[in-house]
Amino acid sequence: MSNQELDQHKVLGRVKWFDPAKGFGFIVTDENGGDILLHANVLRNFGQSSVSDNAIISVMVQKTARGAQAVEVLEIQAPEGEDFSHIEDMGDGDGEAIAALPLEPARIKWFEAISIPPPLRRLRRREHRSSLADRPGTFQSGSC
Repeated sequence: MSNQELDQHKVLGRVKWFDPAKGFGFIVTDENGGDILLHANVLRNFGQSSVSDNAIISVMVQKTARGAQAVEVLEIQAPEGEDFSHIEDMGDGDGEAIAALPLEPARIKWFEAISIPPPLRRLRRREHRSSLADRPGTFQSGSC
């Protein structure tokens, strides 16, 4: 084992805040030692891109020159008081049966609308022009 691995210890804490746009957040614990930095890359290695404020989180922590930093996420539990029992897509399924289903790691990606590449734009313009030429009374350049 390396010195870095020896310096790591397991901590159970609560997510103080996490901002996916900034790419980091902080965990607080009952231990004296200040906040623990939670970087987005560490969260991604666990299979998530974000985490709710006040979620209970178990992490491996390493002391660095800049303070404590999470190096591995071990477990995340939803914040207390949050109700996740109603999922419309699951229909009228039994909540206990749904909860017993195995979890599968997944990553949700959001895509922006695509623009039409220039070659296709030119093709569409030609199609549009040819459809105009088929209409009676349509002005075309060079027809006068």
